[in-house]
Amino acid sequence: MFETLYVILSGSGFVLVFGLIWMGVLTLLSRMGSWHGLAREFPATGRNQDTNSKMHRWCSARMSFLVNYNNCLTLIVGERGLYMRTNMFLRFAHRPILIPRDAIVDLSTGSKLFFSSTKITLRRNNDATPNVITFYGRGLAPTLTHWFGETDNGDDAE
Repeated sequence: MFETLYVILSGSGFVLVFGLIWMGVLTLLSRMGSWHGLAREFPATGRNQDTNSKMHRWCSARMSFLVNYNNCLTLIVGERGLYMRTNMFLRFAHRPILIPRDAIVDLSTGSKLFFSSTKITLRRNNDATPNVITFYGRGLAPTLTHWFGETDNGDDAE
């Protein structure tokens, strides 16, 4: 009887400890990668889907020197702006973001090896330094350029 109880408690204890560690790591990544600050400044009140919006799944983004979101983002580009959310496994501490069109002050496209990239620079109200986000994903560069317009044609997007 005690062996069965031990197995049940150790299994549930592992799940509990793993869940707490996972939530801690996600919170740390959200704050280090500036997702937390962007979500506070540009909260999404709903999905950015209208008749002309374009959805891209499994996109990647680099939001800081330390944090990359590889193949885990869903982006919806439309008239209201750029809607970003993570997949369901990373959603804790990563609220959806809706970046309005007027907050994007610079957009440039480039390529590294076999991957095309699009770099956007954001104007933020509460921060003196602008945020730069580099997106990677098939077909994403033409969509972002169509909606937000390319302001610089450099090949140095990282």
